[in-house]
Amino acid sequence: MAEAFAIVGSVAAILQLSEFAVKVIYTAYGLHNSVSGFTKTNEEVEKLTTNLGGLL
Repeated sequence: MAEAFAIVGSVAAILQLSEFAVKVIYTAYGLHNSVSGFTKTNEEVEKLTTNLGGLL
């Protein structure tokens, strides 16, 4: 019975590691293709904060 839990735990750890690796690769790809050197999310946040600064 303990072996089954060990297998499930190992599979869960492998899935988490692969999910993390995909996120890192996706972020690196976005930075590499960005003209400004920022991710798309960071560019959107910068635009929003600039617009909010104009309202004050």
